[in-house]
Amino acid sequence: MVTGSPVLDEKGKIAYVIVNLRDITKLNEVRKRLGDDCSEDTGSGTLYLEPGLADIPDYGIMIHNSQMKECVQKAVRVAQFDTPVLILGESGTGKTKLAEIIHRSSTRVKRPLISINCGAIPENLLESELFGYERGAFTGADTRGKIGQFELADGGTLVLDEIAELSLSLQVKLLKAIEERKFLRIGGTQLQDVDIRIVAVTNQDLRRMVDDQQFRKDLYYRLCVLPITVPSLRERKDEIPLFVRYFFDHFNSMYRTHKSPDHTLIKALGRHNYPGNVRELKNIIEHLFIMSPEALVTADNLEFVTLKPENGLVEMSFDKHSSIKDYLEECEKRLSLRY
Repeated sequence: MVTGSPVLDEKGKIAYVIVNLRDITKLNEVRKRLGDDCSEDTGSGTLYLEPGLADIPDYGIMIHNSQMKECVQKAVRVAQFDTPVLILGESGTGKTKLAEIIHRSSTRVKRPLISINCGAIPENLLESELFGYERGAFTGADTRGKIGQFELADGGTLVLDEIAELSLSLQVKLLKAIEERKFLRIGGTQLQDVDIRIVAVTNQDLRRMVDDQQFRKDLYYRLCVLPITVPSLRERKDEIPLFVRYFFDHFNSMYRTHKSPDHTLIKALGRHNYPGNVRELKNIIEHLFIMSPEALVTADNLEFVTLKPENGLVEMSFDKHSSIKDYLEECEKRLSLRY
């Protein structure tokens, strides 16, 4: 499998192309055996996605963990239906990438995939961003009006990231748009028809927010027809070696270097917790990649980053001049601060 990324010069012309080559012999063998059905086990414990899904960042082509394999298989299955999907999971687990898998596995693959972060846009602007507005709808509006994300995604998929950040008033309008597949632009009088698939993404506990009356119950149940929970990296540590090697390949391609991880580094990284999940692991590896002077990056290079071990406490260095009493007191102090 060959992918190329062109690099343009100051005049916008191609200066050179960075090419990445992967041996997909085994992938082709699996595809011949399974066809387009990714729901069966290959026997090797690894799920191979079809080439169209193989270039999704942060995943590569292999998903080794059984929970993650089940998660992706479920995403591929629900992709064939237009029912809204709710993707849950901690920050940095790859929820938006899973939304991309759903879109690229669906019949809407040739139509737009539009993603909007509901928490990154001020509340007073989010409605116009979602539904658009007519010219002269409010002071400062574009005299030509504006098309919203709903219309831009017509025929395709609209990913609503951080949907828990939507105000209650906007939740009402979103529910109406999902149910009726119609909406009104701000300042408009004519309903706009739209054919989109909604994929909602959040790292919040929507069930608890419903109980606390912070999220509408009717919208929750409309979105929660097909919920998919992405496991945290702590729950799939067997994938850490795959991620480490994948990110090293990624950064070698990006920075045009030839660095590689030593087995001691992979083993050390597997012993730590990742509250930031895959995103945090990627940042740690990039930090190591840049700061390590040697081509072979070992566990000794972890001095460049601060990691949390599996119990969540910062590792302590034992000063040879300290007594056991001093060390125990420091441990007790850190535990008291934590709990």
